[in-house]
Amino acid sequence: MMRLLVASLLFCLCAHGGSNERRKKYPELYELVERARSTPPEFAASTLLRVADSASITEPAWKIELIEEAFRLAAQGQHPVRKKLIQGAPLEGSNSSLSWAYQQNLDRLTLESTAVERMLKLDKKKAGDLFWEIRVPMLVKAECSDLLINDTSPYLNAFAAVRQSAISGKKDKLEAIKSIVNNVRSATELPSLLTALDRSFSREDRATVIGWIAGAMNRLSGDDRAFSDSLRDVSARVELLQDVPGLAEAYRAYLVRHFTAPRCQGGKSVEDTKYAATVFNSRLIGSQQANVSALTETETTPTKVVELSKRDSAFSGFESLRQTVMDLMFTVPEGHSSATWRSTNTWRDKFQSFLRDSLDAKQDARENAEEFFSRKSGMLATAVTIVPMGPQRQRTVTDYLAFLAHSDMQRENFILWLAELGSIVETTRNTRAEEYINILDALKASGHPVMSLYATRERLLGSRPEWANPPALLQ
Repeated sequence: MMRLLVASLLFCLCAHGGSNERRKKYPELYELVERARSTPPEFAASTLLRVADSASITEPAWKIELIEEAFRLAAQGQHPVRKKLIQGAPLEGSNSSLSWAYQQNLDRLTLESTAVERMLKLDKKKAGDLFWEIRVPMLVKAECSDLLINDTSPYLNAFAAVRQSAISGKKDKLEAIKSIVNNVRSATELPSLLTALDRSFSREDRATVIGWIAGAMNRLSGDDRAFSDSLRDVSARVELLQDVPGLAEAYRAYLVRHFTAPRCQGGKSVEDTKYAATVFNSRLIGSQQANVSALTETETTPTKVVELSKRDSAFSGFESLRQTVMDLMFTVPEGHSSATWRSTNTWRDKFQSFLRDSLDAKQDARENAEEFFSRKSGMLATAVTIVPMGPQRQRTVTDYLAFLAHSDMQRENFILWLAELGSIVETTRNTRAEEYINILDALKASGHPVMSLYATRERLLGSRPEWANPPALLQ
């Protein structure tokens, strides 16, 4: 017992000593890490990963510690898995805003997978150990009314990297793939799994893995959204693997089971069904390894099509605001340029009325909290971008940041809230260097822990790694 206590004491003293050295060597980054730990876990994890990616840190041991801590923090995030908008869905409403927010890669599974890939560059064994600690969340099947579907591709990409770099030996690689395939939960995972069948496998081993994937295909049903969204990718990859025995037969059964089940209205299901059936009948039937018949019209016809109820996308209050802002942006009286018109008292008064109405907007009974937040934030962000430089712009920025700082959405749906915060930063970064600095100054002075840290992170870490790029701004 005494030896254990002494060892623990020595470890703590060494760790404390290491912390003091890091505080002296990297004072600003060290403070950034300390402050990040008091923010929501997904933001903290993202910040620690960004710091670990910094070229300023020359100590691999600290990078490893930061990445592992980020991995642990990620497991506490609000959203279990990334979601994406189905192909062909309208770019409007809360589904579109949420899809945009998910592109920040701040869900638990994506953050954990990102940490694994960052760790691979420093410690392959530890990266492999962390990967197998990941617990893929239960993926709920999408209903036809759902326009967002699960996206586990970051996890499968991390697996591909681990399989290649951290797992040695043919037997171990095969067992790893088997473990992943046995836990397939969604049709959206099939493209990545089929891609994993590269030419490094022998013909025999490829046939073995196809047998496992065929078993996964047989287990999948009842999620037309996931099936339809992945159909083109799956079809393309099956075509490339048509020489592998058993794949065409399993794929045919998979197609018929989904084609003849109830299908969802909307998206691109009709076009993609025709495409997949054409590829199967014209290119797979002739394969020497395939012993299957062509798909018939009956086998590609659903038992029924589930129609979607229509919702009003333009609520009266926001539709009026939208018309006003369009007028502010694009209507220029004769004899004026856009710049001279916006400098007049008439334009400024009209703008101030628009800003006041946006700040006073109330939630419509037909929209949910996320829709309302996105609409209101969008109007205020637009106000910031169109008002000329000067005192009125400074007040507009202050009003917008106050709205974000006091919004309940930062607790109800943190990544959606953060996406709106990031949008105004990115808008000014890409258009006006001076205003970008002013926005960062306002964020730093806000006293809000996340806003203030966001500004500090922007200044210290500069350009982002690809995994941390913000989502493309919605038009």
